[in-house]
Amino acid sequence: MFLNPLYVLHDRVDQLGHVHPRHGADVVQDLARGACLSTEDTVRYLAAAVAAGVVVQRGPSAYALRPAAVPDWSAAVDHLTASRERTTP
Repeated sequence: MFLNPLYVLHDRVDQLGHVHPRHGADVVQDLARGACLSTEDTVRYLAAAVAAGVVVQRGPSAYALRPAAVPDWSAAVDHLTASRERTTP
């Protein structure tokens, strides 16, 4: 499921890599809708992508893709694992 929001992000970026949601929606809501995820899961996956270094958060709801020569996928896994443990009772 982690790759789905990345595919949607790729579809929503301009030439500079800045994400522009369709239909003037919020970025997170647009990604959630496009990837068929809940808003909560989309926020988790975005944070994991930021931890991996493939997405940069430029503001509260402004994101950009960042070409990373070597993404830190273990940081993404660590973030997803930690956030999953916090939500599990």
